[in-house]
Amino acid sequence: MCASRVCRALEALGARPATSLPILYNGIAEIVHLMFMGYAGRTLAGQHNLDRHRLIQQAEIYLQAIYDLRVLQGDPIPGNMVEENGRVMFIDFERATMQTRRIPQGGISPNQKRKLGDRSWEKSPNKHINCLEREK
Repeated sequence: MCASRVCRALEALGARPATSLPILYNGIAEIVHLMFMGYAGRTLAGQHNLDRHRLIQQAEIYLQAIYDLRVLQGDPIPGNMVEENGRVMFIDFERATMQTRRIPQGGISPNQKRKLGDRSWEKSPNKHINCLEREK
């Protein structure tokens, strides 16, 4: 008999104790980990009656906040965003990755001279693209 509220809820749903046989998904695969999630809202996929401009602005702000924590969500599509009471929330961080801080490989020698008019770095198409821009 389980003492915790979560354990009792799982038993009420028909979950078996950990000592019993493994849970199988349609007899195809063994379920090793199982997570229950509460209702978070409606996904933005297929929602046409929403204020798209406001939701896009919110999504960009929240995605930037996630990125500021050095996390790339990995799959920022409307199906992985939910809306409830006018607020957007990102879900499904299965493809998310943590970004490590890069350490400079070395300093620039003061002895190297550069032509004053040389701005070849500005011609690069990737000069301003960061990880967040790739996710948008």
